[in-house]
Amino acid sequence: MTRKQATIAVRSGLNDDEQYGCVVPPIHLSSTYN
Repeated sequence: MTRKQATIAVRSGLNDDEQYGCVVPPIHLSSTYN
């Protein structure tokens, strides 16, 4: 499967997850309590 130039440009700063193949970095939810 070939990727178009726009797709390559959008994904340029992202690394694929080697285990699952995810392309979006995970969101880690956290809270700070005082």
